[in-house]
Amino acid sequence: MNAAPYTHLIWKEYRAIRGFWIALIALAVFMQLLVLAFSQDRGWAIEFVYNIALATPVFFAIGCIGTAYAIEKEDGTFEWLRSSPASDAQLFISKVGLCLVATVAMFAILWFVTQTLFVAPPSQADVLRGMLGLWLLAGLEALAWGLLFSLLSARPLMAIVLALFATSTAVHVLSWIAQPYQPDRFEYSRYAAAIPLRLGLLAAVAAADVYLGLRWLGSEERTSLLSPREIDDASARRPATKADITSLLHRRDRAAILGRLTWQTFRQSGRMMFTLAALQVPMCFLAANAQLGPNSAMWAVFPLLAVTALMGANVFQSDQQRGNFRFFVEHNVPPRYVWLARLLPWIAITAFVNLISIAVWIGAQAIIQVMVLATQVQQGLSDPYQAQFQPMDWFDFSALRSLPVIIALGLATIPAFAAGQWISMFVRSGLLAGFFSLLLAMLLAIWAGAVYAMHLSWLLFLVPIPVVLLWATWLRAPDWILESATWKARLKAAGSVLVPGLILLTAAPFSRIAQVPDVTPGFDPGFFVAEITPAALETGELYRRASELYTGVAPSGTGQYYRNALERAKHRVADNQEPLKLILEASQRESCALANPAKLTNWPVIPDGRLLSLVKDSAYELQFQEKTETALDQALDRYFTALVVDRQLTSFAPKIDVFEIPYDSLETLRLLTQWGAHPDQTEARLREAIAQLEQVDVSVLNWDDALKSNYILCERLLAGDESVAPVLFPGKNSAKAVARIMFNMRMLPWERARERRALNLNTQNGLNLLSRVRMTMDAGGEVGGSAYRSLDYSRNFDGWLTGALSSRMHEWTESAITSEVSFETYRRATLLILALQAYRLSHDKLPQQLEQLVEDGFLNEIPHDPMSGHPFVYFPQGIPKPRTGYERYSLEELGRRHHSHQLGNSPLVPEVPGLWSPGLSLAATYARRDNQEPPAEAVYDVYYEHRWMRRFNSYGQRMPEYDAWLSGEWFPIPAGK
Repeated sequence: MNAAPYTHLIWKEYRAIRGFWIALIALAVFMQLLVLAFSQDRGWAIEFVYNIALATPVFFAIGCIGTAYAIEKEDGTFEWLRSSPASDAQLFISKVGLCLVATVAMFAILWFVTQTLFVAPPSQADVLRGMLGLWLLAGLEALAWGLLFSLLSARPLMAIVLALFATSTAVHVLSWIAQPYQPDRFEYSRYAAAIPLRLGLLAAVAAADVYLGLRWLGSEERTSLLSPREIDDASARRPATKADITSLLHRRDRAAILGRLTWQTFRQSGRMMFTLAALQVPMCFLAANAQLGPNSAMWAVFPLLAVTALMGANVFQSDQQRGNFRFFVEHNVPPRYVWLARLLPWIAITAFVNLISIAVWIGAQAIIQVMVLATQVQQGLSDPYQAQFQPMDWFDFSALRSLPVIIALGLATIPAFAAGQWISMFVRSGLLAGFFSLLLAMLLAIWAGAVYAMHLSWLLFLVPIPVVLLWATWLRAPDWILESATWKARLKAAGSVLVPGLILLTAAPFSRIAQVPDVTPGFDPGFFVAEITPAALETGELYRRASELYTGVAPSGTGQYYRNALERAKHRVADNQEPLKLILEASQRESCALANPAKLTNWPVIPDGRLLSLVKDSAYELQFQEKTETALDQALDRYFTALVVDRQLTSFAPKIDVFEIPYDSLETLRLLTQWGAHPDQTEARLREAIAQLEQVDVSVLNWDDALKSNYILCERLLAGDESVAPVLFPGKNSAKAVARIMFNMRMLPWERARERRALNLNTQNGLNLLSRVRMTMDAGGEVGGSAYRSLDYSRNFDGWLTGALSSRMHEWTESAITSEVSFETYRRATLLILALQAYRLSHDKLPQQLEQLVEDGFLNEIPHDPMSGHPFVYFPQGIPKPRTGYERYSLEELGRRHHSHQLGNSPLVPEVPGLWSPGLSLAATYARRDNQEPPAEAVYDVYYEHRWMRRFNSYGQRMPEYDAWLSGEWFPIPAGK
């Protein structure tokens, strides 16, 4: 066998694909590095980088084999091949063999690089087998379909697009046939189940490839299935005359020129135009329904943008092919008319097909949602109890069908089209034009995502992009027609894009900083730190010594578990007499500070919870163990001492946990209600406790100090002091979080200035919001929901680059509101319960109305529930027993679940007297829904009658009374004995 033809043919093909092969490998590795660097989910990142490694050779195979035959006709080398000594079989073996070897080599290299340099494969064997079953066979399918369309086409870009569409459609449709449809679920196993079907179709396509490939050169002259049309004007087939040029120069009706050029555009590019348009609609439909996991419908955006970019890439390709634009020079056609005539048809067909694709996409999703909903309803009707909690996947049809959303999705494709037409004027190769158009469209999509994430104005930072790209081709049109390669023409072409781009990139940092007003943090950090006196630090030292001496719950080495609360308290106090003395001594001091947040490098961890527990245990022991006349008085003093200890341990101290709830203080108040129900209790002692509790307010939580100390620590980190990082970001991911923040601020210095502004603003807003919430509570108003509505004053500036510190200040503010409103609710409920106990001692029964407490002088006024702004709901006989099966189910099953999330430790028990508050979950329901006030009838139903809530639960169903009671907070009135 003569090897010479193979050598020359393979070398020719190698030179054509080597740049593309290397570029795709580099692009794949770069994308893998980005995923591993910025992904927060390690498991998802590993799976994604291996999908990139396996998918890239598939796309290479389509691009390589799709151009193998088609490019011979586009470049005009078909006749040269026919006259060469090479046969069809030699040409077929050379092209297909080299593409197959290059694809296998890319698979091996990317797999080796990914596994050796990056990460190990996914640990789940089924996931790994599924990925291999999907992509390895898809590589062969891509070769088969790409070869088929390359043999039939004279345009490589069209062959690639058709092959990509055919391969993707075949793989997904056959997988749907092999495995039943599962909405919003992605399973690799369905592709493995479809392997027999896929192999059968692959064999048929491969047979067609062999048949056509062995007859490609030897066939007679024929018009290819998708061959480009030559310019068929009469003037194109004869030399231009002086009369032709004169008529074009002096014709007054320039519209005729534009019309003729537009008609020429349709004749030259009509097949390509309508083929791409016909492919876009099914591609969007298939992508939206490809079952690629949750929110899989959003995958339709990718073919929408990709096909739009390819349409732009073909705007000037018919003129670029074989230098056809020289015809316009010879006939003195105005270049700008050519520019406009080429753009108008493509813009029209692109806009039309994009609207059709969006409509089909939305309609398909609506049909699927209705089918899923019907199935769930049918399943729910078979089990009425489970039907109440069936997680129906509601779909907001009206929002997606609205005109603004359709317009927004349509406008999102404009930069992709503009990028494609710009590339089309500068790149003559159709294949390279398509590749670079997709690449530039991807970069513009990333920029659009960055603009959204950074809260930049789309009018200033997105709209100018397509305008500039269209203007650049308009400016370039005369030089393009004349093939001008002077430095002036090159600089004009480069400057028309680079100068606006540099202006855009330069303006973005300034605009990002200007988003946040330059304000003060709302307090003077220097004055705040100056209040930390040596005496306050000495008090903190007493607490540290007490913490070091604390020995635990039970005697060391006994291994005994005391089930009785009194026994546990007694042993705890007996083993910690020395730390208890230090705590009581420290509580008598006026000021306390554990450390100075402006200087300390490692904040001392004082387990204030266990120190408070020791004080409460001593009160509990005095309350039930001691039988002296003063035991209850001493126990009362200890309970209020516990609140003092809580206030001192939080003075000048940061609170980093964004879910901070004052459980210890709430537990103290709950124990105080049990103290009020002691059998030896007296009315006078209860009146004294009420008087003392009325003097307590939310300042014991020291959230002002917490926000100020948190601000000082954040400022230190912004200044580069990473020693405070473990305090601000506790946990195993703290190092990664701090590294990301510091890296972004070093690489993007304007982010440091913006973050400082955002931190100042959120701190000022947080302190002001706390002040407003306290004033509202003092006035008897509702803050449970309005507090969350007021969080609009404390903006969330988390924005893709940094934003971590200012956003945490926003979260700390929300935690401060939650803590203070919860504490005030429990304090007022405790006041009412102590007054009710005093009334019971005086009248031997509970009152029927809370107003009777004022009439008998136990309270000056009835405190309102801060959560609702209305009086607490009072049940002198308790809530009724459940009457139906569903009510019993709610009380028993949901009761345990709700109880695990409640702030207190009081389960809802029927026929036990108590007070009820809507709690944070119900009070904030309407506040979190479009920041609207709840309707009056909803307040009436929820807070008073409890018949049916005018609020829907998470499944779109109204909640009956037991669900409402269980969602709120329950304060039982202890019976005493």
